[in-house]
Amino acid sequence: MINSNLLKAKIIEFGYSQKDIADFLNISLATLNYKINGKREFKMSEIAPLCKILNLNETELNQIFLSCV
Repeated sequence: MINSNLLKAKIIEFGYSQKDIADFLNISLATLNYKINGKREFKMSEIAPLCKILNLNETELNQIFLSCV
C-alpha cells in the first residue's frame, strides 16, 4: 500500500493537480485516483516518471511506495 497522503502532498508541493499527473502518466484521472487510494498498483513505468516530475529522493520514494515494508 502506498502512502497516499505523502504522495498528494508532493503533488501539491510542486504545484500540480492530480489531473496534471494523470495526463503526464497518460492515464485517466479515475485510474490515478484508484492508484493513489490503493485500489490499483502503480507500475514501475509510472513510478519512475513520478520520481522525476516530483523530484523524489530515495527516502521519499520508499516512504511513498514502500511504506508497508
